[in-house]
Order: sequence, then C-alpha cells, then structure tokens
Amino acid sequence: MKEKSKKVSGIVLIGIMSLATMGLPPLVGVAQSHDQPQGTTEGIIMEFVGEIEASGDVPSPCPFAVPVLDGLVDDVYLDECVGYIYNNVSYPNCTGYLWFIDNTSIDPTYIWLVWKIHPGFVDNTYGANIIGQYRNPGGGTTGHIFDDLLESDRQQIKVYSTTGSLILDALMGYLDGPPYGGPYGTPSGYDVSWDEGDSTKTYINGGDWSKAVYNTSLCYDVNYYYGVDPNVLVDSPGTDDNYTTNTTYPNWEYAVIYELRLDRSIFGSGINGSATEFLALHASPNKAGIKDPDLPPGEEIPEFSTLLIPIIGMIALFAIFRKYKKK
Repeated sequence: MKEKSKKVSGIVLIGIMSLATMGLPPLVGVAQSHDQPQGTTEGIIMEFVGEIEASGDVPSPCPFAVPVLDGLVDDVYLDECVGYIYNNVSYPNCTGYLWFIDNTSIDPTYIWLVWKIHPGFVDNTYGANIIGQYRNPGGGTTGHIFDDLLESDRQQIKVYSTTGSLILDALMGYLDGPPYGGPYGTPSGYDVSWDEGDSTKTYINGGDWSKAVYNTSLCYDVNYYYGVDPNVLVDSPGTDDNYTTNTTYPNWEYAVIYELRLDRSIFGSGINGSATEFLALHASPNKAGIKDPDLPPGEEIPEFSTLLIPIIGMIALFAIFRKYKKK
C-alpha cells in the first residue's frame, strides 16, 4: 500500500508542477475554477478558455488559412494562439482579448490583429433584446439601443514594430451610417471608415492609410442580416445570458470585435504584438457604468495545448484517486 501511495504522490507532484510552470495556481480551471477570485487575470483567462471549450471552438490544425476581414475571430487566430488579455481588475468585465498573426507562411503580405471585448462590458444586444443591465457613468440604469453603438462606440489602438517604433495610432469607429454619415454601398447602408464617424487617423508609418483596413462585428451583423424580419437596425436577435444561438440568425456575432489588417511594408520588421496598446474601453453606455476605463498592458494567453496537457493530467489524477479509494 505504501508503494501505491508513493506512486500517487509522485503523480500529484507532477500535476502540481505542470500547473505551477504555467503561472497558475493548482487546479485552477479544473475542480476549482469557480473559486478563482472574480476579476483576477488568471480567473478571466480560465473563464475565457472554458468558453472556448464549451462553444466547441477548439482550435483545429489550419496552418495556412488566411483570415477574412469580416470583423470576426476566425479559427486561424486561435490556431496561431498568439493572444493577450487586457484586464482592468478594478471593474467587473473591463476586459479585452487580442490575437495577432505575423506569419509569412500564412500571409506574406499582411499582419492581422483582432480585438474582442468581454460581453460583460458591452455586446451587440440592443433594443428589446438587451442582455445584462447597462448603466450610465453615474451608475444609473439605462437601456442600450442601436444608435448607442453607432453614434459613440470606438476603440483606440497603438501598434509597434519589433524595433519599438510606433507604426499606427488610430481610433476605430465601431460603425458609421445614417443619420451621422453615409449611406454606404452596403446592404444596410452602414459600414466603417477611417474618414467618417468616430474614427480618427492620428499616425501611420509612411503616411499611406490605404495600408490599414479594419472591420467590426456589428458591421458584419447588420449587413449579413439586413432585411431579415425583425429589423436588426432596431432590435438585435433575441438570446439568453449564455448567448445561445438564435436559429433565425445563426451567424449573429454578439461580441464586440474589431479586426485590423496592416500591410507588412509599414513595419520594416515584424509586429511587437505584446506592446500593442488599447488605452481605454469606450462604450457608452456599458454594463460597468464606467467612462473609458484604462487598460493595463496585456498578458499572454496560454496556448490551448499548454492548458490542455495539465488539465488532462489532473483528470487522470482524479481517476487514479477514485480507483485507489475503491480499493
């Protein structure tokens, strides 16, 4: 029995060491995921990974797929697993996730970035089908309408090269169109533009703004489903707190996402993804009731495979304990 105990203890030690090398406390994301203090970066990371597992969007080998500039998180971003989390721990869900692709085997011409904001802060639900409670900066409750996303929501981004040079400093408006701009030549008449709406072109290396193009998830949503009843320019598709797919709008993206494509020629060298800055989250209103909360530098999101190995190890540990307990 002592020999069995030694074997089990050795396996436990290996499992704990595996998790420790990831910088995460033992059993986080396995048996004690709900015990992680709310709002901590480790807790947000594990929540995010859990959402990927639950949704079935587990990365599959896709080494040469080029992203589509549609404002969505394509599988190739997750396959690459170069991601960072930006988390203001002072406020609930003031969090964003960045993935970037700088791989000439995937795309020799462009560098890609995609920025996804935690739906607990803001999402693409509005009108009669809001999820969560939106608040104004004073803390009072308020609604969330299509015009809120259209008229004021935006995201500032600063991108740097591997040599530390500033490559891009810009404000990306979330959506533009009537009555503030446009109409554009899209199905809905709404689109994004560097020159209209809430966008601001501050700096791009070389001065050629045609080498930076972006899109957003709401732009995708309203143009994909424009003309479908009910009118998505008034009410978003209904869903629940888990953002369950609406069968009438199966491709509706409820998360607020900005996707950016940059020409490699403006870098000289590659991108320093970890230095990318998102100076604040601007969504008015939002569910935190905070105006433009600051975001600290990003922390790398562990690769899915890095998390999966110790998780499998811990599952094996529980199975072994159960077996020996029965004996």
